[in-house]
Amino acid sequence: MLCGRTFLILCALIHLCSAQLYSNLPEVPEGYFRSPVDVKIYLSGTFGEPRSTHFHTGIDIKTQGVEGKKIYSVAEGYVSRVSVSPFGYGNAVYVTHPNGMVSVYGHLQKFASKIQEWVKQQQHAQTNFAINMEDLPPSLFPVIKGEVIAFSGNTGGSGGPHLHFELRDSLEHPLNPLFYGFEEWVIDEIKPSIYNLFLYNLNELKQFTPAKKVKASLVSTGIYMINSVIQVNTPKLGIGVHTIDLFTGTANKNGVYEIKLYHNETLTYHYRVDLLSFDYTKHVYSHCDYWQKKNNNTVHKCFREKGNKLPLYPVMIEEGEIDLSNSALHNIRIEVNDFHGNTSKISAKLQYQPQAEFFKPKEERYDAHFLLGQRNQFSNNNVRISLDEGVLFNDLYFQYKERANNSYGPFIDIHNSAVPVGDYFDISIKIHAIDTNDIEKYVIAYYDYKNRKKSIGGKYSEGFMCGETRSLGTYFIDIDTVPPRLNALNISEGKQLTHQKNIQFRVSDSLSGIASYDAFLNGKWVVLTYDAKKSLMTYTINKSILKSENILEVLIVDERGNYTSKQYDFTYLK
Repeated sequence: MLCGRTFLILCALIHLCSAQLYSNLPEVPEGYFRSPVDVKIYLSGTFGEPRSTHFHTGIDIKTQGVEGKKIYSVAEGYVSRVSVSPFGYGNAVYVTHPNGMVSVYGHLQKFASKIQEWVKQQQHAQTNFAINMEDLPPSLFPVIKGEVIAFSGNTGGSGGPHLHFELRDSLEHPLNPLFYGFEEWVIDEIKPSIYNLFLYNLNELKQFTPAKKVKASLVSTGIYMINSVIQVNTPKLGIGVHTIDLFTGTANKNGVYEIKLYHNETLTYHYRVDLLSFDYTKHVYSHCDYWQKKNNNTVHKCFREKGNKLPLYPVMIEEGEIDLSNSALHNIRIEVNDFHGNTSKISAKLQYQPQAEFFKPKEERYDAHFLLGQRNQFSNNNVRISLDEGVLFNDLYFQYKERANNSYGPFIDIHNSAVPVGDYFDISIKIHAIDTNDIEKYVIAYYDYKNRKKSIGGKYSEGFMCGETRSLGTYFIDIDTVPPRLNALNISEGKQLTHQKNIQFRVSDSLSGIASYDAFLNGKWVVLTYDAKKSLMTYTINKSILKSENILEVLIVDERGNYTSKQYDFTYLK
């Protein structure tokens, strides 16, 4: 336990750091920003919401289930960046404002006409659908507050029609838009929901002890409790809370804004999402229970692992660890808040009892001890791995196992996929049989947490396939000699087109993934849009360049150089 003087010093330092962190939030005059839409705002995603691979850096504004809603610049400024991608933000516009802040509009269907024409020119100049034009001059596309800059859509990694909206400071740190007037346009009268507590053994061999779920009982609206005393067989305990937030008028399960944990009425943990850093957004793997999140449950761990660098904790005493060593009853209360001040609470009583059978450790088998903050390596005749110092979130008792071979070598368990890492690490696997004629076709493959086969690519070097990955799990050598699949949806050889607006194709690849795609109309390159989530490629017909007799050629190449090329002759009647 902390002595009184040490505790006061720690509290002072924590509050000083917190004040410095949140004093960096830029201030704007009231009414500086307007809404980016002209429909009532309902949110399908909140700022800082933990997603499976990152923290959500904006708010998702529903667009009544349709595309094509007008999107307005929230303030005066200029378009400083435009990007088009099959992934992520899809079509996106970035507007820099006179105060240095930047507003971001993502998943757009299309841009305003003057921007849209310029984007087409850039795509043709680069002969590429995906472009990212940064540091645009203020004179190119100045905008006024309320000017239409785009239309809402469902491009990129979007799961349905909506606007992804962000505010960033001058250093590109995402800010919570609800701080800047947006909370007035969002109705929220519903308290967060709390489902369960998760308890974690934080002793030296915590890795071998699975977390335990304890079901929360609802007492009244916003009040939850654990009915009986929880006796645990560890003096060092961590607590997680499974919680989500709901808004009035929508059924979407969103992220909460703030969590506080009180141990015997002392605030020992405080999490609040006001701003984020792209440097640490992958640390969501450490903040949340990684395996629960992979299974669509958001469990916030109310303690901090050593490798977690997130700047989201105004108060953190003893890293959030609950010291139960005195065997007394310990009162725990967790408060969960949304941005509008709706609060839910859960209380529990804990006690250390060495003879309890609450935690049941697994076999303590390991092959190496990896330490946080240093480079860690493991090698044998079949594998070499190297993790730089920023990869792990915790010390790791590393486990390794080789299983039955395929034609090229063994299946290798690099620990297991339930343990997250924060960055890429190097992996090399010995290949036991190789066809030198297909040396560029081999890949390092793995099975993800849903047992789907994926590729990380890699290159052959001195008997090994070498690559980098950001996941632990089962790896093996495979080969990709199968070309991508290209299926025409609305065109066929010799077809006559009249009122058709586009030509579409369904595309897929068996393993390594699509690397490039091009289309040529009568020998000239044309834009082929790619919606990766739908495996859909589209050529939008440009009547001005069509002839009565036309040839459309499509070329798709995967990451191992396998390709599919198809040609379609068609007539067009103007």
